[in-house]
Amino acid sequence: MEQRKTTRRRTLATRVTRVRMVQRKSIGMMAVYEADPAEAGPDSRALVFEWGTMRTRVTEFPDQWQALSDDELAEMRRRTLE
Repeated sequence: MEQRKTTRRRTLATRVTRVRMVQRKSIGMMAVYEADPAEAGPDSRALVFEWGTMRTRVTEFPDQWQALSDDELAEMRRRTLE
């Protein structure tokens, strides 16, 4: 069995409400999750994309974002970088 060394890394959220792991050739594994409302603000929702040492977030996303394809999520992430 392979063992991996774990390192502590802060995320944008203190609690993760929903998470999805996406594999992309260009960036490797990417975690996609809804940020804790306490972090995003009381009237704001945020969908966070984390990969490597990078993080970005969007505040406008569909309620059923987990039903989106990997390609649709990747496109949403790319738009945040433009």
